[in-house]
Amino acid sequence: PLAEKGLDVLATLVGIFALLVVTVSYLGQRILKAERQRFDRLELLISSIGHDLRSPLQAIQNAGSLLSGALAADDRAKYSKVVLSSTVALARLTDDILAVVREEQVAIQIAPTDVRLWAEGFEAAYRHKVESKGLSWTMALRGTADQWVATDGERLRQCVGTLVANSVRYTDH
Repeated sequence: PLAEKGLDVLATLVGIFALLVVTVSYLGQRILKAERQRFDRLELLISSIGHDLRSPLQAIQNAGSLLSGALAADDRAKYSKVVLSSTVALARLTDDILAVVREEQVAIQIAPTDVRLWAEGFEAAYRHKVESKGLSWTMALRGTADQWVATDGERLRQCVGTLVANSVRYTDH
């Protein structure tokens, strides 16, 4: 009887140990999967940040190089606005990055936006980039009246700017 009890206790301990091994293995796999997903999200965030930083920096660089030449006062004012709007975009992107790091909600700022003014600013920021690759730039707005939309102008600039930047990057002719 004492030997049988010892075997029963040993069998129980082996069962508990096997259960513990399976549980630790399962938890390890779950932790590993969660960490891999976290890493994938971080990798995507870093890629997005790099992409979103590149566009306003290139606009500042292009406008700066154009400003360094002899320009008419109107052109100088236009490219100065590009530099200003691009630095505002960089500041907002920096705020967004800090919000993500702090696990806060990224703010969307919906406001009435003059479509024509937005498009002119966008063109001023991106036209040089497109044409410097030998591509042509065409932009046409329909209607003569002021057109306003409720949007986040900077987010819209980010999205459309990404499309233009990718188009320029991946177009050979």
